[in-house]
Amino acid sequence: MPHGGLSPLMRKDTPMSDAPLSYTQRSRRTHRLLLDAGRELFAEKGYAHVTTHEILQRTGLTHAALSYHFRNKADFFAAVFVDVRADRVAHLERVIEAADGDLWQRLVVTGCRAFVATLSDPTVRRIVYVDGPAVLARPARREQDPGLDLLRRLCARLMEAGLLKPQPLEPLVALFWAVFSTAGTYIAAAENRAQAQAEMTTVLIRVFEGLRPEEQ
Repeated sequence: MPHGGLSPLMRKDTPMSDAPLSYTQRSRRTHRLLLDAGRELFAEKGYAHVTTHEILQRTGLTHAALSYHFRNKADFFAAVFVDVRADRVAHLERVIEAADGDLWQRLVVTGCRAFVATLSDPTVRRIVYVDGPAVLARPARREQDPGLDLLRRLCARLMEAGLLKPQPLEPLVALFWAVFSTAGTYIAAAENRAQAQAEMTTVLIRVFEGLRPEEQ
């Protein structure tokens, strides 16, 4: 497993090249280098225990380079938080689309299982569900969550297929966002994480089942 306990699915590696880089390319590479270092440090030590000196030491960059990309440590953490969540949602989409079975099996059963499985990654647990709620305001966490769009698309597909009772989409998406956020926080804080993951998977699927039309 890569340094810092990160799984390949939760990490973006930047390919190296001997070709001269433009200013924009160098800036993007530096930004990526900082985000990767942030993932590792925040997952290893937690937000409160990561210093600017450690970030610079890990990346080999100057303070000026760090300040160019991020205003402060909180701004840096927010960017890492968004980056981890984006990778996680992309991973969930790939798992769902590659799954076997009918639409309910793929979108609900596989989707819930895949969501819970990502909590096995210490980077997701620490950054998204331990430090995220403590460092970022709730409105900011919601706005920065690409999972909202994924939930919106999945719920719309289920309703269009007659697998969920017809109802206003946006309130349903907001409710599920809160449910999944709470589920992640619960698992991240559990002493017996394996048990918490298994039990929460069952509960999440049953929540969806409660919204199925009676004839299903």
